[in-house]
Amino acid sequence: ETLINLVSKMSQNYDMVFANRFSAQSKIKSYPKKKLFANRLCNFVIKFLFNFKSQDITNAVKVYKTNILKNLILDSQGFEIFAEIPLKLFKQGFRNFTEITIDHDAGDEKYSKFDIFREGPRYFKIILKCFFQN
Repeated sequence: ETLINLVSKMSQNYDMVFANRFSAQSKIKSYPKKKLFANRLCNFVIKFLFNFKSQDITNAVKVYKTNILKNLILDSQGFEIFAEIPLKLFKQGFRNFTEITIDHDAGDEKYSKFDIFREGPRYFKIILKCFFQN
């Protein structure tokens, strides 16, 4: 259902469409407090540095126009790719995006491959790299 909604929004001539877990209408289940704090901090830093008006830029659920991805050079090694792609595109002038509301169930933390102590520094490194690149 989410994928159908994302693609439907893309047909309205957007460059990028992001799923948003943190809109007022979203329902979030089982999100660990440390991870939530880190997520909100990361999204705040991105908003502040780039003036990027997304509420949930770190979310993995996104769609892009194929042609804007073709010449993108990526540096990510992990989950930070979900911030790197939209930030690099945004800096290239692709600012026509929107978000759709989704509900999010973080599931059981013991099965998560996301390690905040490994991934957190990677996120901030890629954010700074994107900020200082031309």
